[in-house]
Amino acid sequence: MTASSTLPPGQPNPLTPGALPLEAEIRALDLERDTLQRAAEEERADDPEQDRVTRIRRAAYDAYQRRGGQPGGDVEDWLEAEKAIDKPSGGAKDG
Repeated sequence: MTASSTLPPGQPNPLTPGALPLEAEIRALDLERDTLQRAAEEERADDPEQDRVTRIRRAAYDAYQRRGGQPGGDVEDWLEAEKAIDKPSGGAKDG
């Protein structure tokens, strides 16, 4: 009796090469996903509103990372990022 005959039907044999994703394969897929997302963002960069939303999204994610990746502050992170992105750059003053 072999190990594969004791597995439930449809269950891949973990001893078979390529049966389960390796950490390196998962990282490669994550990198590919990130690359595709960046390409899509660059494609939309011609749209000023989409560019603004992308910058807010990145700033909110950075705030999330600074908080240690803990859930529960997403709205505050977004509002803080929105305020920072929409803040005037300090050019000409009124008055």
